[in-house]
Amino acid sequence: MSIITIYVGFTRSPKLRGAHETRLRQDRLGRRPTVGGLGSGGLLTQSLAGPRKHPCPFAKSARRRLVRYRQQRANERRNVKLRIRALLRDQRVSCESNAWTKAWFAELETLELPTQSRWILEEHLTELQRLKEKLSDTEKRLAETTAEDAIVAKLQTYKGVGLITAVTLRAEIGRFDRFRSGKQLARFC
Repeated sequence: MSIITIYVGFTRSPKLRGAHETRLRQDRLGRRPTVGGLGSGGLLTQSLAGPRKHPCPFAKSARRRLVRYRQQRANERRNVKLRIRALLRDQRVSCESNAWTKAWFAELETLELPTQSRWILEEHLTELQRLKEKLSDTEKRLAETTAEDAIVAKLQTYKGVGLITAVTLRAEIGRFDRFRSGKQLARFC
């Protein structure tokens, strides 16, 4: 596939020196083309084979929004867990069971705590349960959204890559074919 590249603006900006300089072509006068945001003008690329077909122009941003929403809920869950541990540490309470297991939650119910601390602990536990449900709902939605995505399915075949990792990679990177090597992909990340 041949590509026609038309440079709309040129600049001799010092911002273009360094790492960007090796990637940019120069015109016959030695002027460097402007890259988005680094000066006046821009870059216009048109493929002779026609535009690439994307399923929906908003699919990528919607997928990214959903992944970031899930990450926000996971961060909230982590913060609630940290608050629960801090409360127990302040009350100098230690449990015999491993943290976050069913036995540990059952042990929390039987702990003798001051009234206000007990109420705060119950509020945190309720919030933790709510966030757990929201996370599972969000993950179901992610699975439904990407059920027919071949790239997500391919990513999940690799060892250690589950649904969340595959969908996050797909949402944040988008098209993998725009990178010629893994090294370029790593630089993008």
